Amino acid sequence: MESKAILLSGTTVFSGVVAGPLKRIMHENGEFKPQKNAVVVTDYSGPDRVYQMIKGGALGIIFFKGNASSHALLLCKELGVPTIISQKMPDAEDGTTVTLDATAGKLYEGDHAPKLTKKEIEAEPLPTKMHVYGVAGLLETMLKAKKISDGIVPLRAKFLFISMGKHPIRLIGDEGREYVVKELSRVLSTAAKAYGDKPICYRTLDMPTNELRNLIGGDSEPQELNPMIGWRGIRRGLDQKELLETEFLGIKEAVDAGAKNLWVMFPMISDVSEYKGALDIMRQVGLKPREDVKVGIMVEVPSAALTVSEFAKHGLDFIQVGPHDLTQFTLAVDRANPYIAKRFNEHHPAVRQLVEIATKKALELGVYPSICGETFDYEAIKWAQHIGMQGINSSVPLVPRLRETVYNVEHGVKPPAQKVKEHEHNVC
Repeated sequence: MESKAILLSGTTVFSGVVAGPLKRIMHENGEFKPQKNAVVVTDYSGPDRVYQMIKGGALGIIFFKGNASSHALLLCKELGVPTIISQKMPDAEDGTTVTLDATAGKLYEGDHAPKLTKKEIEAEPLPTKMHVYGVAGLLETMLKAKKISDGIVPLRAKFLFISMGKHPIRLIGDEGREYVVKELSRVLSTAAKAYGDKPICYRTLDMPTNELRNLIGGDSEPQELNPMIGWRGIRRGLDQKELLETEFLGIKEAVDAGAKNLWVMFPMISDVSEYKGALDIMRQVGLKPREDVKVGIMVEVPSAALTVSEFAKHGLDFIQVGPHDLTQFTLAVDRANPYIAKRFNEHHPAVRQLVEIATKKALELGVYPSICGETFDYEAIKWAQHIGMQGINSSVPLVPRLRETVYNVEHGVKPPAQKVKEHEHNVC
């Protein structure tokens, strides 16, 4: 971008260049009013509020002082909204025309946004041996990726529920279980039909208590000291069977309507007893694992990585490694803690050894392995390919770039210089 007055700098979450009027949406203002076609500066951190901003027409988002949950950042990435995190408030009045160059991590005064083309969207995807999946949680996002991706792995249930506007248990109570079942079935049926033989992998609900508390009806959520290792994922699903049953009923209705390409994946699983319990509930609602749907687990916890063979004894079609959580739990490093975040290292020998153990055991047992991560690092993808990883994913807007990197790895075409790693955030 040509030299212009810089209003602020920040850290890239999702790249892109957009221009529009500046709009502050801050707690201190006392009201929450999204504005269409605006570049928003906000200190709201919950994914529910961020979703409202984006659906209200925000072109770009600047999170002030890093005040955003990892899942709010994921939502911006999924919906392809240029986003940065900044420690500074822009020295400009609301309504001032600005340009957010999220790729460079800069906010400029004036309109300097380039014209966008459809070339990348309309181009035929590069052929790769390793499957390149999109990660999504909203139907509109999934439908955009049906040509460029090899499927949606995973479909994150959390954003489906956020889009419905209420705490999941409150939603079932207010609207009735049948409403939630129908909505889940509608989304899954539509996506499954659009993707043909490509998989749509539904990952059951995984929201920490601090995020659920921000939703309507979330007032009774417990105050946990460390929600990321707390009451979430399949452990909560097994405790609140009403919700897990509702999810399974939605999947079953989609299967009964003709969907034949659905997978179901369980997050934050650490013990085979949890897997058995989830499969039992699935059978109780009339959904047959490995017949109606393929079933698998997220490998995010070291205990799961080391016991793939135990899970396989009860019927396991696939695993997906979540390297961010696996790193966090292996190294005992909270990646969101600024005091120790520098110690967070996905390439640590212990983490890589766990990934390799899980992958090789899966291949030995005929279980399909894939990995999350949204990395464009040539050497990292080369290593994943070397250990036998058969699939990789990214947020939908970045699938073409990830596919290009995978294609280059498979053909031994190393780029002259590694592109900046602005997108390497957790997408799972």
